This record gives sequence, structure tokens and C-alpha cells, in this order.
Amino acid sequence: MATIGTLVVGIAIGALLVFGTLYASGSFPARTVTSVTTSTVTNFQTTTTILTVTTTSPPSGFSVTSIVSSQVTSCSVSGKDCVITLTNSGTSETSVTSCSIENAGTAENGTLSAGSPSPTYQLPAPGTETLTCTVAAVNSSVGSQAVGTIDLINGGQVPFESTWTT
Repeated sequence: MATIGTLVVGIAIGALLVFGTLYASGSFPARTVTSVTTSTVTNFQTTTTILTVTTTSPPSGFSVTSIVSSQVTSCSVSGKDCVITLTNSGTSETSVTSCSIENAGTAENGTLSAGSPSPTYQLPAPGTETLTCTVAAVNSSVGSQAVGTIDLINGGQVPFESTWTT
């Protein structure tokens, strides 16, 4: 059985993700970011990127986490795109802001399209979103590695990788 893509997990933890949770007043709680740290752990074929955001004075008992993983459906040289399904298994929604795909070793900003089920690239918690990242040109050959990232509104990045097909 052929593997379509490699599962890569990106984790974003912190109270900065509070944008998805509104209070009764309809406003977001105020806080200041005091630190941002990242770390990467690779185990077998899974890479986990952890983004930790620390803020001042979150409301008592408040905890918000988005845990986002990516699964590549396909990367097409002729279509100049990768189709990626994101899964949020955390407790806070997030959204996708941009994407990029390495093109002959250089990251090229891509264009997002056709978010499904949400055309606004919202990723509910828990939930999934399938989207397409298209670049202007692909200078890689069929069978070579396709590598890219999906950027989240909270500053987190979810890496993905697959193999280029026709």
C-alpha cells in the first residue's frame, strides 16, 4: 500500500489562541505576549513542531490549545500545487493565513484556494479543512520530494511533505 503523504504534526500551545473564544461582552481578553519559543522533535517519520506562547494574566482557569496536523493528498508538477488536509485535534479553533512550497530548494509563497468545508480557511476544534496551495512554477521533477509549510494565524507553521507526481 503506497503512502500518499507523510504525516507531519505542528502543535501551537498558548493563550494567544484566545481569538477564537469570545466573552459575554463580545470582546477578547487583553494580554501581552511575554515569550515565544519553538522546538522540533523528530521520531521515525513524524516531525512535531511545538510553538509555545506565554502571555500575561490569562483569565482564571483559561486554557486554549490547537493541535494541527497535515496530510498531503497529492502534489502535482503539472498543476503546480499540493492538496493538503489539516486536522485540528485541539480545543481551540485556528485559521490558515498562507502557504509556501519549496521550489528547487527555495521556499516560494503559494496561493491558497478552495478551502473545504470552509472557504475562509477556518480550522474548527476539533475538525478538518482541505485546501490547495499553488505556486507560480515547479522546477522539481516527478518523484522528487515536495516540501512546504502552512502558516496559522497565531504564528505557528505546520510543515508538510510528499512526492511530486505528474
